[in-house]
Amino acid sequence: LSGYVGNFKAKIIQNPRYVNEKCDLCGKCEEVCPVTLPNQLNSELDQRKAIYLPLPNCYPPLYLVDKENCNNCGECLKVCEKGAINFDDKPIEVDIDIGMVIATTGFEPYRPDGEFGYGTSKDVITQLTLERILSKNGPSKGRLVKPSDGTSPKSVAFMMCVGSRQENDNDQSGKPVNEYCSRYCCSTSLKNALLIKERFPETEVYILYRDIRTFERGNEELYRKCRGSGVTFIRYKHEIPPTVAKTSDNQLILNVKDYLIGANIEISVDMIVLVEGMVSRKDSDDVRAKLSITRSADGFFQEAHAKMNPLNTFAEGIFIGGACQGPKDVEDTVLQASGAAAKAAIFLCQGKVILDLVTATVDEDKCTVCAKCINVCPYTAIELDEAEERILVTDVKCHGCGSCSATCPIGAIQVRHYRDEQILPMVENLLST
Repeated sequence: LSGYVGNFKAKIIQNPRYVNEKCDLCGKCEEVCPVTLPNQLNSELDQRKAIYLPLPNCYPPLYLVDKENCNNCGECLKVCEKGAINFDDKPIEVDIDIGMVIATTGFEPYRPDGEFGYGTSKDVITQLTLERILSKNGPSKGRLVKPSDGTSPKSVAFMMCVGSRQENDNDQSGKPVNEYCSRYCCSTSLKNALLIKERFPETEVYILYRDIRTFERGNEELYRKCRGSGVTFIRYKHEIPPTVAKTSDNQLILNVKDYLIGANIEISVDMIVLVEGMVSRKDSDDVRAKLSITRSADGFFQEAHAKMNPLNTFAEGIFIGGACQGPKDVEDTVLQASGAAAKAAIFLCQGKVILDLVTATVDEDKCTVCAKCINVCPYTAIELDEAEERILVTDVKCHGCGSCSATCPIGAIQVRHYRDEQILPMVENLLST
């Protein structure tokens, strides 16, 4: 991505699916494919083929060939009556001119590797895995089963705030400490706990929590429903987190100090659900560099102002929406994405960009083309014209922050209306009074 507001140029590479629009989703190709791989969609609880449907309701509704793992046996080509499979497809490169950019790159779930038995016991899972287990199109078709042996668990415990609201003194993993609340976790856990009690009422459900934060409309009623349905709530303090042990017969033992009654409790459960928080995507640095926007200390994209400009970035014409800006549930994500679209539409409907006159200018008679101003500009508004050996400022990208002016060793670059000859007399008069 290059350019500026109203005049962005994007280069997009579209990777081939190797399956075209002739596909009618008959599924014969998937049936004959001899290659089986772990299914990432279902948290690797089941298998998929090298040619597969990425999502149950994907768009476009076409199969996809995993070319990296395909053995090129050609069996799918033989059974495809429509001739929809073409292994000769190549990536397509598209160049487009665009006016505005909206970043909605989403998030990644926190991976609790090595925490509370995750990774050592198959029956310690994340909430995302539980979502797939309870889904009607999931690996168990909606049946609540233990990943270790496929049997129905008699007891399930939810462990809240895994990867969220972490404290420096309790973190022993060496991972970055996420001090923020991921917001969606409490409500989603209550929803899943209630779903388990409704579908499988004989199952004992425990929720181990630090605080219940059901802040949105309808979620407090969800909390009360859970309490009325027989879900057991146990509050712990972050100074004394629960511990998990595993017996010789693969039973999980939870030891927790109940903060409300002040007693140590030992609970034997068949499955533990770690309610993982949200973290920024691993490729967010790459995306941030392409968009020339900033990140906050928690790793998510930084808005221009938390209250007055929550959808804008410091790069004019680039907006953010959804969980790339911070942890959100679906409702907040839709609201913010809709707002970002409306903001972009305002510029597009105007058809022009109104510039602020407070921008940087270069005195070419003084400038030695040292290029120090280029390195400090946070908006990439300054560039070097190598052909004519001069510094150029793109007014539409400049925000008049003055970083360049403060850095220039000879004062060759100044900000309009804040030039030295304007500011220094005011300082001298102030000091002389």
